[in-house]
Amino acid sequence: MKRIVWILLAAVWVIPGVLLPTMAYEFSWNLAAFDWTLHENESDIYMLPVREGEDSFAGWDRSPKRLRDAVGEDWVIETHICDTDCPNGSGYHTGLIVYVDADNWIAWGIESGEKTVANGVLGGSFYTIESVLDSYEYIRIKKTGDLYAFSCSPDRIHWVELAGRYDDIHGYLKGARYGLFAKNWEPDADFNAAHYVMFDYFTEHEN
Repeated sequence: MKRIVWILLAAVWVIPGVLLPTMAYEFSWNLAAFDWTLHENESDIYMLPVREGEDSFAGWDRSPKRLRDAVGEDWVIETHICDTDCPNGSGYHTGLIVYVDADNWIAWGIESGEKTVANGVLGGSFYTIESVLDSYEYIRIKKTGDLYAFSCSPDRIHWVELAGRYDDIHGYLKGARYGLFAKNWEPDADFNAAHYVMFDYFTEHEN
C-alpha cells in the first residue's frame, strides 16, 4: 500500500487529538469473546480475504465482513487499514461499514488504492456520500442522532472530518451493526486467487 500523504481539503475541519475508546480491540487480545477472528499467521492483525465478485450492491451481498452490535445509540468507530495486496487501480473498497442488509448500508474506506470513499446502498439505491482523492489508512465514523460523519487521518493524531455527511432521516440504518469489510467488483485476473486486507486495531465508544 502506498505511503499516505496528508492533504488539506476544502470545506473540512480538523479534530485535534485522538478520541479515547471505552472498548478497543487491538487484535492482540482474545478476539473470540468479541466474534472476531485472527489471521492464523499474524498474532496482532486481523485479515479479511477478498476475491473477484465478492461485492455489495442493491439486493446482492457477497462481500466479506465482520460485524458487531453497536455500543450505544450514538457512537464512534475507528480502524487502521495497515496492509493489502489488492492491486492499485483494481476495483476494491475496504474499511468500516454500518450494515443492516444488502439494501441498507454505508461504508467508508480506501477504494482501489487511490482514494478514500464514503458510499452505500440506502433504501435499495446506491449513493456516493463523499470522496477524497488520496488513500487514508486511518478512518473513523461518528454517529450523532441520525447524522453520520466521516473522518480520516494520516497518522491517528491529525484528523480531518469531511464536509459530506449522511443524514438517516428515513431510518434506513435503524438497528444497524458495524465493523470491518472488504469487497471487489471488477473482474480481474489478479483476483482469481484470494487477496487480503489487514487491520491492526478497531475501537468503539459511545459518543
